[in-house]
Amino acid sequence: MKKYLFAIALLSFTGAAYSQSFNLGIRTGMNRYYTKMNSNDAYYNCWNKEIAGRYETNNGLAYEISLSNFSWKDGYGLTRNQWGQDNAGGNTYSDYWYQEKNNHFVLNTSVQYDIICPKIKEHCPAMKRFSNYMGITVGLMKVYTKETVSYIIEETSEHRDRRSYNTNTNLVLGMINTLVYRHSNKVSFTATIGANAMRIPTLSYGYAMQNNLSDRNTTINTSIGIQYKL
Repeated sequence: MKKYLFAIALLSFTGAAYSQSFNLGIRTGMNRYYTKMNSNDAYYNCWNKEIAGRYETNNGLAYEISLSNFSWKDGYGLTRNQWGQDNAGGNTYSDYWYQEKNNHFVLNTSVQYDIICPKIKEHCPAMKRFSNYMGITVGLMKVYTKETVSYIIEETSEHRDRRSYNTNTNLVLGMINTLVYRHSNKVSFTATIGANAMRIPTLSYGYAMQNNLSDRNTTINTSIGIQYKL
C-alpha cells in the first residue's frame, strides 16, 4: 500500500513540476530616468540592457531576478572664479563647465501574478499562449558617478580638468508588468513595463563635487526580450 501511495505522490509531483518552468532570457529597451540637474528637474532617455531568470508556476505565480544596466550624462556652464593652488599652481583660474556621468546597475527581484482569467484561456485557444503578469519589485541600485569640472588658468589661458569619483547604493521599490507570449514549448517572447517610484539611500563612497544625484528619483522602463525554458 505504501508503495502505491509513494508512486501516486511521485506522479503528482512530476506532473506539477512539468507544468512549472524556469526560464532564462535577455531584454533590451528604453529607460526614462527622472532626476535633478543643476537644481532643475530633468529626465534622460537611456538604453537599458537586462538579463533575467524567471520561475513560473502552474498556479499563475512567477518569481524573477534580473540584472540591468543603463547610463546617462549631462553638463552645464559655471560662472565663478577661485584661487587654485592644487590645480593651477597658485594662479587664478575660472571654472566654466561641469559634467556628470552616471552608470547604473540594478539587481531586482519580483513576485508577479498572471491576471488573465484561466477561463478565458480555456475558451479562447489563441489566449493559451499568452500570460500577463503584474507584480512588485524590490532590489538594489548601484550608481557609479564621474564628475568633471573644466577650468581655464587666467594667466596662461590653459584649459584643464579636475575629476572626482563616487558610488551610491540605494534600495529600489517599484512595480512591473510582464506580457509573455509562448512561441513554442521552449521559446517565449516578453514585453515589460516597469517603474521604480522610490529609492532610499543606503551607502555612498567617494567625494561628490556637485552631488546632483538625487536620493528620490524615478525610472520608467519599457523593454522587449526573449526567454528560453531550461
